[in-house]
Amino acid sequence: MFKGTPTLYSSLPADMLGPGAPPVSGATDSELGISPMPALAFTWSKPESKNTFGVSMFGISGFGVDFPQETNNPLSPSFNPTVNSNPILYPQQAMGFGNLNSNYMFLQVGFTWAYEISDKLSIGVQPTVNYASLTMEPNPIAAPSQTLGYPVSDATASYGVGGQFGIFYDSQNGFKVGASYKTPQYMSEMEFDSKYLDGSTAPSPKFTMNYPAIYSAGLGYSKANFDLALDYRYVDYANTDGFEASGWQIADSGPGAGFPTGAVNGFG
Repeated sequence: MFKGTPTLYSSLPADMLGPGAPPVSGATDSELGISPMPALAFTWSKPESKNTFGVSMFGISGFGVDFPQETNNPLSPSFNPTVNSNPILYPQQAMGFGNLNSNYMFLQVGFTWAYEISDKLSIGVQPTVNYASLTMEPNPIAAPSQTLGYPVSDATASYGVGGQFGIFYDSQNGFKVGASYKTPQYMSEMEFDSKYLDGSTAPSPKFTMNYPAIYSAGLGYSKANFDLALDYRYVDYANTDGFEASGWQIADSGPGAGFPTGAVNGFG
C-alpha cells in the first residue's frame, strides 16, 4: 500500500488582490487516500534442471495528489483577503487551478526464464506486458481556453511491452557480481476525453508516456552470516517519451504564434 501526503505552498505579494491588499500565502495537504500497489511473484524449477521459470505482477510506478480548491478565494462571498489562503488553488475563474487532482498507476506483468550456464554463471530474460492509467484535473497537456480555462479529463489507459536481461556471476568464494538492462517500456498513445468546467466539450489531447530504461549493476560479498552489497542503478528519464521534454508548447500559427500556449510539452 502507498500513501503520500505532499504539501503545496503558494503566495501572492501585496497589492495583487487590489490596491492596499496585504500579501497572502497558504499551505495545503494532499487528501489522496491509500493506493494499492500489488506485488505478486512465483518461481519454479526442478532440482536437477538448469532452467528456472517465473511469473510476476508488480505495481512498479505510481503517483497522485488531491489538493482541494481553496475555499477562502476571491469568488467566495465570504472572502477575507486578510486571512491567509493558498492562491494557486483559487478557482480557475480567479486565475488559480482549482482542485488539483492526479492519479497514475503502472502495472507490469513479467514472464521470466533463467538459465544456469555453470555453477558460477547464470543469465535471465524477461518479456514484460504493461498497463497504465492516468487521471489529471485540470489537464496540463491541453492548452487552456482564454475564457474557460484548462479542461478536465476522464481517466485514460495505455498498454505496452518491453523486456529485461540479466547476468549473475558467483565466484563461490564469497564475491558476486550482477548486471541487468531493462528496456524502455513502449506504451500506446493516451487520448484524453476532455471537457471544460462549464460542461462544454474541449479538444482531446493525445500524449505518449513510456517507462524509462533502467541500467543496474551490483557487487556483493558473503561470508558465513555476513552479507555486503553495493548496487548502482541509472533510470534514463532523459531519453524517455513523456519525460524528456519540458517547458511550454509554442503556438506555430494563429494570433499567438511564437508564444506559449499554456500546455506542457512533457513532465521533464
